[in-house]
Amino acid sequence: MNFSVSKNNDQTAFDLSLDNKSGLDSTRLLKKYMEIDTRVQPIMLITKCWAKSRSFIGPNMLPSYAWNLMAVFYLQNVKFLPTIFYEGKTDTFKLSTNWTQPEMFQRTPLSVLLWGFFHFYVIKFNWKDHVISTQAGNTPVAKAQVQNKNMLLA
Repeated sequence: MNFSVSKNNDQTAFDLSLDNKSGLDSTRLLKKYMEIDTRVQPIMLITKCWAKSRSFIGPNMLPSYAWNLMAVFYLQNVKFLPTIFYEGKTDTFKLSTNWTQPEMFQRTPLSVLLWGFFHFYVIKFNWKDHVISTQAGNTPVAKAQVQNKNMLLA
């Protein structure tokens, strides 16, 4: 359910999920990515704020969670973040490999990473033929391989 609360002409929107384990798992996954590097959360927040300010979030547009996934996928593509998989049997998240962040990223400013996000999606990413998948990591998935067209961004 989506709610909106107004106080002093300041409106805050939020989602409420009841009995929805996948929503909780999605939130936990994003939290795991944020634990890897302190710059992940600001990248997610800034790109979402930018998208919202340009009406790219809302009805008939991408949801805010999709912008988070786009940030993660971009960071995976530049090797800043690993792929994380959910282990259902143990209810835990695991890195895909023995991953370590390349040394060149340890001092990269947030501004450079943000510029890279926009450059990646405007110039490099092939929107016509591919979709993003944080489970595929730094490998774009061909649209033709996607079975459920309603889940092109996952």
